[in-house]
Parts: sequence; structure tokens; C-alpha cells
Amino acid sequence: MDFLLIISLSITGVCLAIFLGYKLANKLIDNIIRKKIAIHTEKDKVKKLLEFDENQFLSEEIRDNVQPAQKEIRKTFDIVMQIRLIAHAVDLGVFSPYEIRTLLGMDFPAVKKLLENGVELGIFEDLSNTGEMYKVNLERVQSFLSQIDNVKKAIVDSISDNDELLVEDIFVLAYDKELFRNLFMLGLKSLSVILFDPDIGLILKAFINRTAFIKRLLKNPAFVTELGIAGKSAEFIKLSSQATNLSNDIFLIMKKFEYGERHGDSFVVIETIERSDKEKLTMFASQLADKLNGIQQISKDILEKIISDTVKSFLNSQGKI
Repeated sequence: MDFLLIISLSITGVCLAIFLGYKLANKLIDNIIRKKIAIHTEKDKVKKLLEFDENQFLSEEIRDNVQPAQKEIRKTFDIVMQIRLIAHAVDLGVFSPYEIRTLLGMDFPAVKKLLENGVELGIFEDLSNTGEMYKVNLERVQSFLSQIDNVKKAIVDSISDNDELLVEDIFVLAYDKELFRNLFMLGLKSLSVILFDPDIGLILKAFINRTAFIKRLLKNPAFVTELGIAGKSAEFIKLSSQATNLSNDIFLIMKKFEYGERHGDSFVVIETIERSDKEKLTMFASQLADKLNGIQQISKDILEKIISDTVKSFLNSQGKI
């Protein structure tokens, strides 16, 4: 009996050991599989982050009429293709131009150009020193993606500025694009109307085109007052980027008019580029100020009609319509 008991216990111990070993092996295998899945998931995230569909960037007309070889040399297209190249490079680690050519579907000279750009940026290392084999520099890739994130944030913030709610009673004026095309050709960037209010002073009342200058007026009412003070003594104003902390200098044409019975200067403000036709745009600003002078009531519809009529009259005097 003791002998049978010992055998029974031995068999039980072996079975238990096999069972525990099996469970441990399964756990190890499961951990390995999970790690592999995690690695592939991260790679998929990188690929997904850097995926590019050229249909999102090229209009149907361009896609139909521009040959692939021509598209490849376009600078905007090159930037996106550079990002796609980095995604493939991260996946491959070490690669040849021929592998990249197959993955991107580009011709060899275009691939070589992208790789050379990557080497200059420090993203790739030419292992062969002859352009035959490259290695990706992951630290530089991370830095590159960080810069892209910063640019993306700046763009998103700018879009958010455009989407922010306006102060009550500030009009975003609609306009006929065909009619205004001639003014844009003369160098007009934006048009705004600043009114004198006897209770609170100068206020931005309406505008066409939300430029960096217009956004500054919207965010900073004190800037409107400062502008009005300058406009009392000067028709042509240059605001330097150092003074405004904006990326470019601002060039303005300001014309005074009186609104209703309010005894204070109101303004038509034309924002232009530096190389604008100042003479013709000043003439247009003067005509618009004359039309607004003495007006008793201002609404969005009234302003849009007055501006549209003034543009037509101006263009007619120039022989444009």
C-alpha cells in the first residue's frame, strides 16, 4: 500500500509539474505575443500618423491633368512624400533607394532627391557613402515630428482664432468674389469699417477678410483706438512687425467719414500689400468714405450694398466693367 501511495503521489507531482509548466509556458508565449502586437501597433500608429492620400491634397483637375513625374517634383508634393518616406524608413530601419522607390511608387531620381534632403536634415545616414544604403536616425525623426507637431499646433490655433465668436454687432461682410477680384489684383488684403461711438469711442464695426491685422483689431479694442488716433493725421500708415508682433509689416490706407450725428471721425480702412497700387486703392477708399459720410443707420445689409455699389462705380470709372 505504501508503495502504491508513493507511486500515486509521484504521478500526481509529475502531472502538477507538467500542468504548471504548461501554464507558465502559455503565459510566456502570451507575453511574447502581446509584445509583438504592441510593437506592430506602434509601427501602425506611426504609419497611420504619416499616411498620405494625394487625393486630399490635389484637386480633381490637377490629378487628371498633371503627370505623376510632374507631381513628384512639385515642392508641396515633395514635402508630403518626404513624410511618407520617413514612415517607410522607420519601418525598415536600413534600406536602399530601390526599396523606397517600390514602396513610394516614384521614379528613381525623385527618390534620390528626397533621400539627399533627408541626409541634409540628419534624418538619414548614407551608410555606403555612395547612396546605395541608408539608415534612419530615430532621434532626428522624433525631433522632426516634434517640429511638425509645433507647426500643426500653430495652424490649429490660427484656425481657432478664425472660429472664435465675434463681439456682438461686428459684421463679417459678404462680397462678390468676381467683383472684388480686381481690387485684390490692385493689392487689397482686407477692408474694415471703424465707427465712432460717443459712449465708448472707436469700435470695429465690420470687415471683409479676417487677416492677421483684422484678428488683432478683434482681440484688442485698444488697438482700434490707437489706429484711429494715427488715422486722424495720416492717410497712409505702416505698422512694423516689431511694433505689432505680427509676422509681417502692415500697410494701411485710412479715410475719414462722419457717421450720423456723432461728431467724431469714423474710418474706412484698406489693408494692402507693400507692392500695391496705392493710388487706385486710395481713390476707392475715398469713394467709399464719401458714400458712408453722414449715413444715419448702419446694418450688415446696408454696408454690403454700399460697398458693392462703390466697387461697381469704381471699377466702371477704371473701365473694368
